[in-house]
Amino acid sequence: MMRKKCAVLSAGLCLMLAGCAGSSGPEDTAGAFWQAMENGDLQKAAGFVSEEAEEYMQSLSGSMDSLVETAESYDLSEETAGKIRTYTSNIMKITYGGHAVQGSAEISEEEYEVTVTVRSADPASFKSAMEQLDYAAAADQYKDEIMQIMNEEGINKAYARLFDIIFEYLNDNLSSITGSLTYNDNPVVMTVKKNKENKWLITGVKAADNSEN
Repeated sequence: MMRKKCAVLSAGLCLMLAGCAGSSGPEDTAGAFWQAMENGDLQKAAGFVSEEAEEYMQSLSGSMDSLVETAESYDLSEETAGKIRTYTSNIMKITYGGHAVQGSAEISEEEYEVTVTVRSADPASFKSAMEQLDYAAAADQYKDEIMQIMNEEGINKAYARLFDIIFEYLNDNLSSITGSLTYNDNPVVMTVKKNKENKWLITGVKAADNSEN
């Protein structure tokens, strides 16, 4: 009997511990979001964001999304599409250089404001560094091949080959510009709320000086 009681208690304790390990609070959610961004995983980062903060996500990924949509409007191979996805991930990795959760303030039991210092590449230095990558010259080496494809298979196929060349070049050379980047520490305040499924989600982000992002 005692052995059975111990087994039941042990099982109950395991369930309790598993529940605690699987839960996350507002600070965990904010930190996990920025970690995903630093890892270049935009899809995972979006999983920590509610519909209320979709505009913020679009501000982070808008230019990349536009680039991908333009490229994918042509007849791309899966290999080329993969190179574009790799490029967007690599861009995120060099843009975000770390984060530190500073603390949180309780608004209510189901809403907190979490302050996070985010290290990100200075936009001016990023633009200057990207200008060092002469992808046009790289593509020019293949102009005869591209012209032949356009004549034989059409302009969409030619553009698809051009995108393949450009994104392969960018992925191979992005790491060469990291030494030219300067990074700033930017404090942000993230509103994190618990939804109906008891999951903490980011519902808003603003600069710590209270100006909206």
